[in-house]
Amino acid sequence: MRAARVLLAGLALLAAVAFVPPSSAPDRLGRWQRSQHSVIAKLGAFQTTHGAVAPDARSFAQHLRTQLHEQPALAALQPVLCSVAEACRDISRLVRHSAVGGESAERSVAVNVQGELQSEMDVEANRLLKAALCRSGHVAIVASEEDAVPSRCGGGRREFAAVIDPLDGSANVAAGLPTGTIFGVYRHPLGPPPPLAAAASTGSAPPTRFDAAPSGVNGGGLVDGGADEATVLQRGSELVAAGYCLYSAATQLVVTVRGHGAHIFSLDDAAGDFFVSGPPLRLPADGPLFCFNDAYSPRWEPVVAAFAHDLKHQALGASLQPAATRASPRKVSARYVGALVADVHNVLRHGGIFGYPATRQTDGSLSRGKLRLVYEANPLAMVVRAAGGAASDGRGAILDKAVREVHERTPLFIGSASLVAAVEEYVRHFAAS
Repeated sequence: MRAARVLLAGLALLAAVAFVPPSSAPDRLGRWQRSQHSVIAKLGAFQTTHGAVAPDARSFAQHLRTQLHEQPALAALQPVLCSVAEACRDISRLVRHSAVGGESAERSVAVNVQGELQSEMDVEANRLLKAALCRSGHVAIVASEEDAVPSRCGGGRREFAAVIDPLDGSANVAAGLPTGTIFGVYRHPLGPPPPLAAAASTGSAPPTRFDAAPSGVNGGGLVDGGADEATVLQRGSELVAAGYCLYSAATQLVVTVRGHGAHIFSLDDAAGDFFVSGPPLRLPADGPLFCFNDAYSPRWEPVVAAFAHDLKHQALGASLQPAATRASPRKVSARYVGALVADVHNVLRHGGIFGYPATRQTDGSLSRGKLRLVYEANPLAMVVRAAGGAASDGRGAILDKAVREVHERTPLFIGSASLVAAVEEYVRHFAAS
């Protein structure tokens, strides 16, 4: 409440500054200008006294200390997750500055392992996040969507492995639309990586040291390549922490740690830190949002098309045999931003379902899906499940899927538990018919 009163008072002062007197009253202009100087001075004093953050607001680090105090075995997660928050803050600034300049957001500089064009933004976000994770001192391996193979962090015994999508939806930046960062953290079950000399003597070319960072950034000893992929091929159910950053009207960090719920934190630019924003997130069991790219509907499997048709017509079950129609209690609203983080965040806050199904290819074969199981689907599935939702590939829980290779793709249906369960019900019925 105090924060709300502070905001309202600040807005009232800004409204006073914005008022312009009529030009037909030049004799009153001087008095008006003098009064505005007074208002601006009061506004500055107001901001100095109250600040942008309520005095009792809990920072991200304070929240983690309290949460991890109950789980001593995961205490080393705090510097890891704080390093993610630090990188998200820097990427947020990068996104905003690039939106102003425009060029780096659109200029392609390479093609990544996915066969997708990389912008300067993609490359820089990848560098920032990998370097921050290695600097934490507790991450042994970083696997990035942007890299062909995982990278290693050198120096000492490190307990965790991280998987990242540094800048999801980067094509949105030039248009001023939301983008995000996705991350997940596993235990590193295989022990510390071998020394660099041993890794370089395997007969292949020695890994290249990650030297794109300015002086001092490379304190974690990040090395491109040379990491054992098996460490990051664990099922999503083995994640110990996951989350995402959303870069939009506000920069928000959503995090879950195993055994706890999902919490949201907002970046205060003046303080340069994230602060708790409200109670733990709870995803409604049902909801109005339908977040599918309908442009691909002609290429969907018949079962997905039937589910989407019935849901949009408030008649789930109508296409099943025997029909088991159950009317939706609310109208469906179609929403699709084109950035996975933004769409899932919207569903998480309001309820509904996001879907990116497999599609038919020109040769008639069915794709394995577009989204990456390791970097995107698994971390977001952990967050949504912690908030009371669910995630599936249509045939089973995303978090239970065996991971065959680091860049594996998957269909994804994620959101309110009842709607994700309905997708699986449709798949079972169509398979049996």
